[in-house]
Amino acid sequence: MKKLVVLCFVSAILFGFSRFLMGSDLTESMIIGLIFGTFMVVTLGIANYITVKSRGGNASTSVVQESTVDLHLSMEEAFQYCKVATSTIKGTKVTFEDFNRGVIRAKTPLNISTWGDVIEFELHKVTEETTTVRVKSKPVLATTMIDYGKNLENINRITRFLERKVVVGDER
Repeated sequence: MKKLVVLCFVSAILFGFSRFLMGSDLTESMIIGLIFGTFMVVTLGIANYITVKSRGGNASTSVVQESTVDLHLSMEEAFQYCKVATSTIKGTKVTFEDFNRGVIRAKTPLNISTWGDVIEFELHKVTEETTTVRVKSKPVLATTMIDYGKNLENINRITRFLERKVVVGDER
């Protein structure tokens, strides 16, 4: 909700100020800017809400999404399996991996709905044959306020892929 209020005021100020620069009265420009900002927030908010809910049911509308999966695999097998899981999202490339720390980072390419996303895996050895994997997806551009469920879709695809292996449990 906070991000939508910020978006409203930023849109209002930019739109109102641009009208003022074109010769309109300052008060009139700010009122029209607030109307425009409110319209933008309502339109984008509804579109984002509908898209996110259609991609993940009761999921959060946050641009940062994460999930945790317990795999019945050794740390080594789970690490390799997570690298393979990045292929479920077209064009994704592994940009960093550190087996000792249990970290894998990948980046999705720029497309029509995003400037790209960073997907991070954190693996923790529970037992010799069980590994907990925390997957996090967030936009490359830190100022992204609305992603229309793109990171939720990334998490859902990767989680479904990981769960094809013998799963001990899943918490979201």
